[in-house]
Amino acid sequence: MTGRCPAGSGDHPGEDRGLQGGQRAEHDEEDQAPDDDAAEDVARAREQRARLAARDAIHRYWNTVHSDIASSRSARAQAKASEEASRLAQDRYEVGAATQLDLLQAQRDAYSAAVARIQSDADLANARAQLRLAAGQDLFADSSRK
Repeated sequence: MTGRCPAGSGDHPGEDRGLQGGQRAEHDEEDQAPDDDAAEDVARAREQRARLAARDAIHRYWNTVHSDIASSRSARAQAKASEEASRLAQDRYEVGAATQLDLLQAQRDAYSAAVARIQSDADLANARAQLRLAAGQDLFADSSRK
């Protein structure tokens, strides 16, 4: 033997620390790597789940807006028809061709149709607001301006 100390034997000051510190750092990185990978996987899964949930919400609210538009159109047509029936019942009552009960029922139907139209319009406005919020748009921004 030549009297030289093997590397990392600790005979030289600083040599042992550097090598052991390097070995510890590698060992610590190996121990932490699976934990870091798992945390990254969890974060990616959460991000993907949030993205999918947002996309699903937008799709659901878009379908709600679409169906509420149809409902609103139908409610408007029903309100218009009921108002016309009420007007005709009024005319018939005035000439004695209808009873007061017929007139009251026609007026009640017209009133109910008007209430249904208002409710349908409110549902549509709510669905549009929910869609804007789900899409991340400003609720009060004018959508016609770009």
